[in-house]
Amino acid sequence: MTWISQIFDLLSRPFIWWVVVAPWEAGIRSRLGKNATILNPGIHLRLPFIDRVYLQSTRLRMISDSGQTMTTKDGKVVTVAVACQYAIADIKKLYMEIAHPESTLLFHVQGLITQIVSQSDSKALSPKSLQEEIGKDIPAEQWGLEQVKVWVINFALVKTYRLLMNDYRNFNPSNDLDQQLHVK
Repeated sequence: MTWISQIFDLLSRPFIWWVVVAPWEAGIRSRLGKNATILNPGIHLRLPFIDRVYLQSTRLRMISDSGQTMTTKDGKVVTVAVACQYAIADIKKLYMEIAHPESTLLFHVQGLITQIVSQSDSKALSPKSLQEEIGKDIPAEQWGLEQVKVWVINFALVKTYRLLMNDYRNFNPSNDLDQQLHVK
């Protein structure tokens, strides 16, 4: 029985003449692909087959990354993971400027982190200094975002063992086994 109601919903959706924007949402209506009008919370007219309406939650959102590993100016390896918060301030700017706000914001922050880390010595880096530097360079207003904040949730100076990796590449297991068994 549910498949019947799903088919009915799908077929009737193009003929709905209104759209309701919730208090925590913002909407944008495009008429014939030319004009974009902001829809505030409430009920709005929608002309079927002429209007396209997009609704977006304006509530605070959080995203995080799993971390990235980079090398500092003095050759030390640093691993950094961040969390970002943002809310939508201007839906028209958002839709006109960027396609995927979460991915765009996260990749922009990751690029800033890479730039900062690669130009800094390891002794000058700290989670607090990274947060402050990153916060200055995010074009939140240009993208229609607000309340943008970045937190460093994981920060580690990592020791590398590249010499061990090089020795491992030169390691021949058959020679080592012969030496252990004293077989000649």
